[in-house]
This record gives sequence, structure tokens and C-alpha cells, in this order.
Amino acid sequence: MKLILSIATVCAAVSANALSISLNPVTTVAPNVGAFTINGTITAGAGEQFLFLNQIWFPFNAGFTAGFNGSNAVDPSLAAWSGFGTYTGAIYDYAGGPGNYGYSGGMPVGLYDFNPGSPDFMPQIQATFQLPTGATEIAFSDYAVNVVPEPASMAALALGGMALLRRRRQSK
Repeated sequence: MKLILSIATVCAAVSANALSISLNPVTTVAPNVGAFTINGTITAGAGEQFLFLNQIWFPFNAGFTAGFNGSNAVDPSLAAWSGFGTYTGAIYDYAGGPGNYGYSGGMPVGLYDFNPGSPDFMPQIQATFQLPTGATEIAFSDYAVNVVPEPASMAALALGGMALLRRRRQSK
């Protein structure tokens, strides 16, 4: 019985840290988007403090022929946060443009959910926290970017398709 009590005491003394970062899993953008933001929530538990984003693994498409590695920055709202408690909102800002890999007047349509340098081959953002002991710890979250056709392009495509169908029906 004493052995069981000692093990329970040791387990109770070791507490799990509450620090976490949770990003919106997928952000949907148009090919010619000028800028977009990755949103999410960062939580520091009692006595913990978020310090900074220490690693950003950028999103690329599976073929590694296009990706978002242009001009990027921590969102000013996150930079202004004290680092205590919970922050929900803009985490990281991407600026689309010629600095992006594969950009030629717009990003190719598709899912950007790959990064060959990331530990799990997914785009991810890592956050560093200071624990009550003074030690630091890292939490991370994966994310992806889905580039979809612009609504105007889709509308034009739909109208063109309808015109073709109408023309075809009239020729019968």
C-alpha cells in the first residue's frame, strides 16, 4: 500500500503544462490574394507566458512547385499581447506576391499542406512559452492553405458553361 501511495504522490506532483497553440486547420484564399492571415488561439496556463513564435514552416503544395514563402510577419495584434492567459485572433500574416515560390501572377489552385523541412511534413507554427520554473517549452500546431478560384472567375466559368449548353440545345 505504501508503494501505491508514493507513486500517486509523485504523479500528483508532476502537473501537465497548459500551454498550447491551435491554428485554424485550413485557410481558404483566392489565387491573386494580396495578403491573408492565419488565425488561431494561444493559451498560457497559470504562471506560464507565451514568449514568441520561434519557427514558421511555410505551406507548399504537394508537388513542391508552389508555396507561400514571401514577405511574412507575426500579426501586430499578437505582438502586442502580454503573453498571459488566452489570445484568440490573428497569429501570422502572409503577403502574397512575387516572393512566393511558384508565383506567376497568382498562386496555382490547390491545397498547400506540405513542408519538407517540418518535423511532420506539414506547415506548422511553433510557439515558445516560459514555464513557472523559468524553463522554456515549445508547443506547435499544423495548418494548411487552400487556394480556390476567385468567385468572379467561377461565375464567368459558370456563365460560359450555361451559354454553351444553351447554344447546343438550340442547334438540335
